[in-house]
Amino acid sequence: MKKMGIIEHIIKPLDLKQATTHETPAEYGTLGSDKDGESGELMVNYKRKIGMLGYLDHTHPDIKFAVSQSARFSNAPKKSHQFAVKSSGCYLLGTMTTGLI
Repeated sequence: MKKMGIIEHIIKPLDLKQATTHETPAEYGTLGSDKDGESGELMVNYKRKIGMLGYLDHTHPDIKFAVSQSARFSNAPKKSHQFAVKSSGCYLLGTMTTGLI
């Protein structure tokens, strides 16, 4: 499977069909405290999404910090954590043709 296909497959569960691309893998303040709301059903696949993004660490080391920070909240993710994961996905949308070989 070529690299572009892998990224498309990985960001598909993030539901970013009409999302705009981001210039950075994480935005300042997206991973604040864990007091910003309750865990909801939107977070059911949070660990799966983190794992899939983590798979790209070797070819996209620029997302490694954002993914590791998001993974810290895997046991009880909040809405801001879900937003941070989607932010990393939006970054990947803009960088599908770049990476390490």
